[in-house]
Formats: sequence, C-alpha cells, structure tokens
Amino acid sequence: MNFIRGVPPREARDGELVALDIEMFGQTLPLHLPTGRLACLSVAMGDDVWQVYDLQRFRETIKRIRKGHWVFHNAIYDIRQMKRYGEIPIVPVWDTYLVERHLYAGYFTATYGLADLARRYLNIVMDKEARSLFSEATEMTPEMEEYAAKDALITLRIAEKQMEIRKSGVDFRSYDVVNAPAIWAIEAMEPVRVDPDGWMALARRLGDEGRQLQAGLPVNVNSPTQVKAYVQSLLGREIRNTSRETLELLAGDANDDTDGGRVELKHIMRARTLLKMESTYGASFLETLQSGGLLLPGWKVDGADTGRMACGEPNFHNVPVRDLPDFRYAVPARVGNRFIVSDASQQEPRVGAVLTNDPELMRLVKTGKSIYIMVASEMMGMNITKKHPHYTAIKAVVLGTFYGLTPTGLAKRERIPRKEAQKLQDMFFKKFKDVTPWMEKERSTAYSRNYVETLLGRRLWVNIYNDQWENNAVNNPIQGTAAEITKLALVYMFEESRARGWPYCVVLQIHDELNADCPASLVPEYKAMMDDCWKEAGKVIIPQVPFVTEFAVGDNWGCKK
Repeated sequence: MNFIRGVPPREARDGELVALDIEMFGQTLPLHLPTGRLACLSVAMGDDVWQVYDLQRFRETIKRIRKGHWVFHNAIYDIRQMKRYGEIPIVPVWDTYLVERHLYAGYFTATYGLADLARRYLNIVMDKEARSLFSEATEMTPEMEEYAAKDALITLRIAEKQMEIRKSGVDFRSYDVVNAPAIWAIEAMEPVRVDPDGWMALARRLGDEGRQLQAGLPVNVNSPTQVKAYVQSLLGREIRNTSRETLELLAGDANDDTDGGRVELKHIMRARTLLKMESTYGASFLETLQSGGLLLPGWKVDGADTGRMACGEPNFHNVPVRDLPDFRYAVPARVGNRFIVSDASQQEPRVGAVLTNDPELMRLVKTGKSIYIMVASEMMGMNITKKHPHYTAIKAVVLGTFYGLTPTGLAKRERIPRKEAQKLQDMFFKKFKDVTPWMEKERSTAYSRNYVETLLGRRLWVNIYNDQWENNAVNNPIQGTAAEITKLALVYMFEESRARGWPYCVVLQIHDELNADCPASLVPEYKAMMDDCWKEAGKVIIPQVPFVTEFAVGDNWGCKK
C-alpha cells in the first residue's frame, strides 16, 4: 500500500474504481444519524491511498474523483456524512455491502461486514479494534491513519473481486437498475414528522388498558410459564406453548356471553399485546426525535433476503396498521403540507400472474379491477366489495397460495375449518391451472440449484434444510420482484423531483407504500408524478400487466382508511 497524506495529484479516469472511506471523531449512535467531526477521508485508486483531514482538501479531493466509479462499504453512511462538508455529485456507486447481499443474501448466514468480506475474498483477518479510537480522539494518530487507509484499500480490492463474479455472467440487473440508484434516493429521504404528545398519549392509553386487563387476571401475562400452567388448568389438558397463534386457536370465537375460560384467553392475548405495544412504541421509539418533532429512520436499501427494504431506529415498518391504525394519525404532514399515501394495488398477485403466466389470472389482472373481487365472482359466484366479510378470506386465499401456505396454514391464519380452507384452495388451483406447475417448477429449481430468481434475475438463495424451504421457493420470487418494483418507483420519484426542480417529498417506504410529505400547493402535480413513476416501474419489470396505484391525501399518515 502506497500511503500519501494529501489530495490525489490526478483526476480519476471515467469509470475508474475509486474507493472512499470517511472516519469521524466523536460519532454517536445510531450511525444513520450524521454526527461527529471529520477525522479523515481516505481515497484508494490502484495501489495508492490518499488521505485528507481538512475541509479545503476534502472538497478538492471530491472534485478530483468525480468522474470515477465510487466504491463504498455501506454507501449511505459515508455519503450522508460527506454531504455535511460539501456538495457531493450523484455518481455511479459500487457498494460492496449491497453487492454481496445481491450475490449471496440467504446463502451466507454470517453478517456482511467489511471484515467478513475481507476474509471471504482476500483471506485477510482485519483488526477492527482501532475503530474504537475515533470515538474519543480529537487528532489522528499513525495507527488511526493506517486503519482508515487499509479500510479504503481493502474495500477497493473486494470490489475488484466482486466485479470478477459479475464478468462471469451473474445477472446484475437488479443491482444496476434498482439498488445502485436507490442508494441516492434513500439517502436523500427527509425525516418524517411525528406528533410526540399524541404518540405518547396513545402509547400510555394502550398500556393503561393492558394493565387494567392484567389486574383482572390471576397470572402475569408476560410469564410464559404462568400462562401455560393457567391455560392448561382451564382446559384440563396440556398445550404446546403460549404463542399468539396457539392461544388464538384455543380461544376460537368465544365472546363474553359464552365460555368464560376462553374469554380469559382472549384477555390474556389482548393484555399481552397492549403492554408490548406500549413498550415498543413508547418513549424508546421516539428516542432519536429531533427538534420540530422530526424522526429519521435508518432505512436499508436491502434489508431482507428477498431484497425488500428494511427500517430501524425507529422501525416504522412494524407500526401497526390493521389492528391499531391510531399511531398513523400521530404522523402529521409538516405545516403547510399534505400527506400523500401511495399504495401499489395488489402488487403481489400482479407479479404472480406474470411469473406463472396463467392465462386466467392474466386475464383478470388485465381488467384493472380488484383481483380479489374478480376471483370471488368467477371462482365462487359471489358479488362482493372490499367491505364484504368474505373479502379478507378471498385475499388470504390468493396471497396465501402465493406464499406457499398449506390448507392447514390458511385455516389457522383465517380461523376457518381446514376442510373449508382446502375447498377454497382446490377451487383456486382448478380455476388457475398454471399456478401449480409453476410452483412445482420453482421448488424443483430451488432443490437442484439452491436458488430461485426475481424477474430482474436476482438470485434468492433457498436453504432446502429449512422446513420452510418449499414456501420460500414459491414466495421469494414474488416478494423479491415486488421489492424491485417498489424501489424502482422510489428511484424514479427522486429523479423526477430533481429534474423538475421540485422538493423530494418521499419520507416513508412501508411495504408496498411510498408516502410523501408535500407542500399543499404542489399536491396535484406531485401525486400525478408519483403515479407515473409507479406505472413506469411496473412497465419496466412487469410490462405484461397494468399497474394500479391507490392514493389518499390528508393531514396525516392515517388519511388512508
């Protein structure tokens, strides 16, 4: 390693790999919030590593390397810190962390840290102890300089090894088209506004209700041992465990006028749920609240083995929607703004129709109408709406089938007799005859190759020694392709906002939702732009079927009923 203190003496060539690593003095947790003071920026090109320590040289270095293909490990962290010290151009990015997940998510059970990749590709054991020195230091030491320089050079060498895999023929469309540009779109997402008083009042109310229920019960609802013993005494037989699924099956459809013992089971579940919600969504959820009631979640471009995004510190993905939508009302738009909720309508069945190429399913999807309502009409002769009591059951049949759910699993999920669940699935497979052959093909592929693929060719590794492997072989291509569409729509929204000179308003990605906090005067145009972006993403990945998006506009996230 040729280590030089100072600005690179030459400009990076077009497309030349340039690895960057920023180190900060006094960085505090969580790491996705940009804190601390610049310690150094290390830049690796070829066999050389340059290192700068002050703002003037930092900005000069950025100018020198702007034509290169930038390489990071966890790019969003570095880019967000770098933006504090100057204008950062939007350039092609090779994120060794994201590339490794693109290649092997689900294959390796280990983490995807820089040290893991160094050992895997370079047979190097990295000493990361020097990292801790930066938290208390105010000046660089030779040890810290060497540590930062090695991080940059090792990141570059890993990228070179990963690119050799790319050249071998592995499909990189999902990374090139979706994840790489999504780095910039996700990094640029602004914090979401929260009403802390309303949020905490709701959390306390839930806790009070839970404690009231707990007071009327003879056991501690959070003690599995006590609950199990009590339930066994109520039923006069042994039970396997005290999971929610088990207790729901035991409670059945009891109500206050029938079976007191079974009603107590429902009270145990309800109290446990409410107390858990208070703990999860109480003060700890708002721990990183900034002035003005703003919260910046730690978004991950690729947080699941299927490629779906993830969120943490705090995790908005897990905020209750169906059981308790009240929290959404405590997420208001900024003053003078309106909240736009955009939801990809029935995205997974559309993807499933394309993957299976079932002519009947394709025909229903191409009508542009609700797939679940059409299935109920044509499969069961029922004329229903979204508010009909059978709507959720039909939806569960369609989605559950694509999730690889068995009749037993469907019966448990919808709390219906197994015979009824079997009948519904039999009707589904009879109506859509090409679904079963596709499922069998995916399972056979997973068994022989240990992976299946999204429509953009991302490998989704399947562990055939996991008892859920057959479900994963069927479900993962649908989930993974849906994730690609959602992230591509987000990329288009970011790019269109910049191209039109508009503020980039997307603040939340929640499963199939992309939600914006938008100036009220811009809402009609921004909503139309978001719709176009969803449709364009759908056209790129599933051009065979129409893509439909549902919108709601209001004062807060709860505007979608």
